[in-house]
Amino acid sequence: LLDGWRALSSLAARVLLLREVDGLSTEETARALGIEAATVRTTLGRARDRLRRHLDRRRVSRGAAMATDVS
Repeated sequence: LLDGWRALSSLAARVLLLREVDGLSTEETARALGIEAATVRTTLGRARDRLRRHLDRRRVSRGAAMATDVS
């Protein structure tokens, strides 16, 4: 997860942190960062997708390694 987090842009990481960890609304996050609410929504969606893809890749590579170990 930390590797995926590090791959996010600074803005994406801040948006994700404010929304998911601090529990701010879209509008509150926009005000806190001085950006439009639409930018928060877009950035949050992209950040979630990037983390999801990163975690999926890790699961696939881990599964392949486990399958190799069993053989």
